[in-house]
Amino acid sequence: MSIFTIRLGVIGDAEEIGSLHVRVWRETYRDLMDADFLAAIDETERIDNWLEIFRTDSDEATFVAHDRANELVGFASAGRPHDADPAGDADAPRALELFVLNTLSHTHGSGLAGQLLEAALQDRPALLWVVENNHRAIAFYEKHGFSLDDAKKWDDKSQTFDVRMSR
Repeated sequence: MSIFTIRLGVIGDAEEIGSLHVRVWRETYRDLMDADFLAAIDETERIDNWLEIFRTDSDEATFVAHDRANELVGFASAGRPHDADPAGDADAPRALELFVLNTLSHTHGSGLAGQLLEAALQDRPALLWVVENNHRAIAFYEKHGFSLDDAKKWDDKSQTFDVRMSR
């Protein structure tokens, strides 16, 4: 029996997701991204972004995970790819993209990320982008059938390269 409850997210979750999004980024990327960039992430902007996603993006599904104390501890979101292949192909190489999978660090190793991945993608072919030097995430996705391909893009905001993985 899982210690987490996973369900489809709703607009009423946007504030909690936005706050958690900022917290997870600051935990996860503290050794991979500039500290000033992470400190400057605006929680209100993240909340507004999630409100917009819930209001307008019918192609995107977001799943939220709560622990036994009903604290939000993770979320995942997937849908139709937003970007064409940066190599110049007309379409992305998969019809489904995992946009985000974030969990609090104290849940790492608990199986939560795998449960969220399953909720968001099932066993369907998909693609995702991951920070190039995030070796923990890359290993996790490889364990779940993803492999790196040749696509890579620069993120001006975070000043990092993202690499694409697909299955």
